[in-house]
Amino acid sequence: MILLDFATPEWFALPQIIIYFVFGLITFLIARQSFKVYRLSGQRRTGLFSLAFAFLSTGYIVQAILQWIVYQHLQAINLLKTPLEIISQMVTHTISISYIATVLHMSILLFAWVILSYVTLKEKGKKIFLLIFAITFLAMLFSAYPGATFFTLTAVFLLFITAQYTQTYFRKRQRTTLYIAIGFALLFIGENLLALTYAVESVCVIGQIFLLGGFIFLLASLCKVRRKPKVTERKNSKKIINKKKANKTTKKKTNTRKKENTKKNKRTKNNN
Repeated sequence: MILLDFATPEWFALPQIIIYFVFGLITFLIARQSFKVYRLSGQRRTGLFSLAFAFLSTGYIVQAILQWIVYQHLQAINLLKTPLEIISQMVTHTISISYIATVLHMSILLFAWVILSYVTLKEKGKKIFLLIFAITFLAMLFSAYPGATFFTLTAVFLLFITAQYTQTYFRKRQRTTLYIAIGFALLFIGENLLALTYAVESVCVIGQIFLLGGFIFLLASLCKVRRKPKVTERKNSKKIINKKKANKTTKKKTNTRKKENTKKNKRTKNNN
């Protein structure tokens, strides 16, 4: 039986809530690190990357909080010996909270995937972003199976993002780009495994492990980017120090030459 979430078995409910909190924390760290890179580089791309992961963090934390409330309600229903009317009211209230949590989670995550897909595009503009956004949310709005539509759209977005970063890696051969490509590839596998939870409930755990690995790779890539400016700053400071030293030595040499010239001029005058 699947409760609390569109792809969470009942036996995995409490660990899933903890995992959501962990994902919220990691995605927040990714958003924070990418924002620091954005402040250093000033690139609009990294700013949007930070915004997307801020939305992901919000989605996971909101889902964790609401699912914790649902879990507490379910525990209360199981423990309390109350009349059937009150139990039915509690069950309907719990289902409505679970539904709101799921809808919010799916909407926020899809919006984040839309932003990340837009970031990887070469041609950018407000019209392109609005087109992707409109197609995504109209597909969700008019879908008879929102859960299946969510996983399908997520898989398409993550596959596209992975392909784009893989192409850029083979073109530029940068380690940070490789880490990002691996991270999104792991997220793609993890989300597809979560989609299979409807058929095989035990796959849920494996899917969460892949998602965790993907987020860790993305965080590691941003930590590497964050280190690079420090190295360049050190190199630049060394260059400045060397230039100052060179200027001092040249000034000393010029001063000594001037003194020698003045001495020679005095000697010639005395001889005359």
